[in-house]
Amino acid sequence: RKESSQSSSSSQQQETETSSSPDQSKKGSLPSQPNDVMPYDTAMPSNNDTVQDPMPYDAQEQDESNSLQREVALLAATVQNDLESVQQVEARMTEITALLSRFSELMTEQLDIALIHQAAEKSKQNVDKGQDHLVDAAERVRQSRHYMATVIT
Repeated sequence: RKESSQSSSSSQQQETETSSSPDQSKKGSLPSQPNDVMPYDTAMPSNNDTVQDPMPYDAQEQDESNSLQREVALLAATVQNDLESVQQVEARMTEITALLSRFSELMTEQLDIALIHQAAEKSKQNVDKGQDHLVDAAERVRQSRHYMATVIT
């Protein structure tokens, strides 16, 4: 049995040596035939190689894409807030304009009322002066009566 196991192991070694070409025995070399599969360890960097990029390219690209999407969302939210603020300011300005128009109307009405009040005051003064003139005229009439004229009548 020992002989048969030794002979089978030596035949396996020979098959391995004959089936692999000298180019394929090197680590990291490309397969000679297009259908040959590269060994797994050729795709991975060796321990001696320094890797600058800890993330694969796709993960970095995905992270950058996520970062840009967050930035776009933040900018969109900022623009939306600014738009709402501008709309609030616009509404306040419209309200202020309406209040100023109403104030102007009230000032015009108040001016009219002031003119009417001045005219009423002047009329009152004229009535008071007219009454004073009537009192003076009545007094003069009383003083100008002759005693003799009253007896004759």
